Amino acid sequence: MMGTTVTILHADGVMSTCANLAAVPNVEIGDTVRTGDIIGSVGGTALGESAEASHLHLSMTKDGVSVDPVSYLPQR
Repeated sequence: MMGTTVTILHADGVMSTCANLAAVPNVEIGDTVRTGDIIGSVGGTALGESAEASHLHLSMTKDGVSVDPVSYLPQR
């Protein structure tokens, strides 16, 4: 339902999930990614949102508990 999805397990117990990506992400299961790597592009693959403009769903958990992704993003 959320379309093309990439989940990244970070070393500190954090898991980030990017959903509604373009049909083919830039990474595959088992790939190692680093800060700045492109994992995919924003798409419109979420079935229930096909009438909406392309957008990204970003969610994060730490040790299985939902956290605010903003606190993990670089600040300007």
